[in-house]
Amino acid sequence: MDRRHFYRSAFNGHYFMFSVVLFALLTGGIIYILYRPHKPLFFDWFHFQGIINWLNFIQTIYWSGSTNFHTWIIFSLPTALWAFAYSSVITRIWSGNSSSIKHIWYGTIPILVFGFEVLQFFGLIRGTYCPIDIAMGTLGIITGTLFGNKTTKSTYHEKANT
Repeated sequence: MDRRHFYRSAFNGHYFMFSVVLFALLTGGIIYILYRPHKPLFFDWFHFQGIINWLNFIQTIYWSGSTNFHTWIIFSLPTALWAFAYSSVITRIWSGNSSSIKHIWYGTIPILVFGFEVLQFFGLIRGTYCPIDIAMGTLGIITGTLFGNKTTKSTYHEKANT
């Protein structure tokens, strides 16, 4: 395989990974912003920025007759999508690296994904503990890690064949 083909393939692998991760982040964010009530801690930022009225207007458009989603889609799917995105990126970055620091980064995945639920469980932050969020976060971590490993291996395989 010539170098030009390798770089094109590697770029396409990175582009595909970036596209999937961005899609997961945006989809989770759109669901969270458009369909969630304003109680989560994140919405304080909208109040602070002065865009809560704009958000209320957008939500009324999307809530008019379109709230037939199951509650797990509105309240738990964003967790799975964000867990998928974060674990994919961390796995992609650190897979194949021999540094011991990679274990710290891998450790941040469950800490970030489950940390908010644990803090909610103990009443340390605003929100409601939900075991479905734990299950969806676990699903997101597993699929994200598998996806990150798969996209990494295809790139390393192509690199080894040059």
